Amino acid sequence: MFRTYLDSLARHLAHFGPVLRFAAAVSALYVLWFVAFERWLDPLLRRCGGLILGHRIVWVRAGPFRTWGLLEAGFPGIEKSAGFFGAVAVLSASFVPFIAIHAVAQLMSADPLTAAVGYLMSVPMMALFVLRVLSKNDASRESAARPSTR
Repeated sequence: MFRTYLDSLARHLAHFGPVLRFAAAVSALYVLWFVAFERWLDPLLRRCGGLILGHRIVWVRAGPFRTWGLLEAGFPGIEKSAGFFGAVAVLSASFVPFIAIHAVAQLMSADPLTAAVGYLMSVPMMALFVLRVLSKNDASRESAARPSTR
């Protein structure tokens, strides 16, 4: 009896095998993108933004979240620009995997279930990406040099 149930379950899951593999790949790619963003893209964007604004940009605490701010205090207009630039960078970075997953799902699979899984997984993953980046407990070492003024 139990063996029959397991065989039935295995046949049923075999139909969803490609979808489950795609979902696992999507999850792994989001983790890789998060690591790449935090280690390489974020510091590069902060350096470029700092060059444009003429001040060094670091992560600073803003209540329960963190945002981009200036290393030195006393420039509120520029500080707001840095925060805006950081918000745009983080939100834009959260969309990159969504676009890539959608393109890959359309190109590699004619199965509408796989495309739907990619689409449905992308929205929560984007939200997790943004929340993880903005609520990281240990703000970068650079921000420790300047206490939060918010």
